[in-house]
Amino acid sequence: GHVTWSDALMGAVAERYVGFALASLGKATKCIVLDLDNTLWGGVLGEDGAGGVALGPQWPGSEFLDFQRELLDLQRQGILLAVCSKNNESEALAVLRSHPHMLVREEVLAAYRINWEDKATNIRALAKELNIGLDHMLLIDDSPHERAWVREMIPELQVPEVPPDPSLYATWVGSLPSLIVLQQTAEDSRRTEQYRESRVREVYRSTASSLEDFLGGLGLRAEVGLVTDETMARAVQLLAKT
Repeated sequence: GHVTWSDALMGAVAERYVGFALASLGKATKCIVLDLDNTLWGGVLGEDGAGGVALGPQWPGSEFLDFQRELLDLQRQGILLAVCSKNNESEALAVLRSHPHMLVREEVLAAYRINWEDKATNIRALAKELNIGLDHMLLIDDSPHERAWVREMIPELQVPEVPPDPSLYATWVGSLPSLIVLQQTAEDSRRTEQYRESRVREVYRSTASSLEDFLGGLGLRAEVGLVTDETMARAVQLLAKT
């Protein structure tokens, strides 16, 4: 084709085109499911303790901090973050809530499963809780064994190969084709908050004596108006969903 670009550059350009196609077809990733040990932070919490995990401005913790910054940027664009980890829940949540350098804290997560169940079962539970198709979720896990197990049990789930060097995590996750966001609305930036509100509503619903009482207690208001330049993007987004 007389193309003067290198094969490496052509590969990168092709991946970007794939990402644009996935986004325009409504097949982009909606939720990133994250492991914790040696993924969100360095080291193994159960062995190293909360004070021994690598996370901070100095190497080797700096590379995990860079990775978390990139994840937060994706979350602000409307991609949900969830955690699926084999750990003691109370110990892992203590790090997420209290570690001085933690950026991806509990309040940033749309949901989590931290227990000793197998990850395929936990990911299915996360998909059900978030009401997201498994084909719109992506697992990031440093363990080849866990990746292979989840691929076998949930073929429709995206389970990319993770770079062997954590210093590459941040650049790598930002280049994944299915994480390209073509257009961002105000609702996208608060999507995690909306899922947290949804969980609160479900708890309230379980205490209501009837559906009518539940709906009445929500205090919902509806406003009808013409689509404007400011609301056009959201209107198109809702049409694509329905």
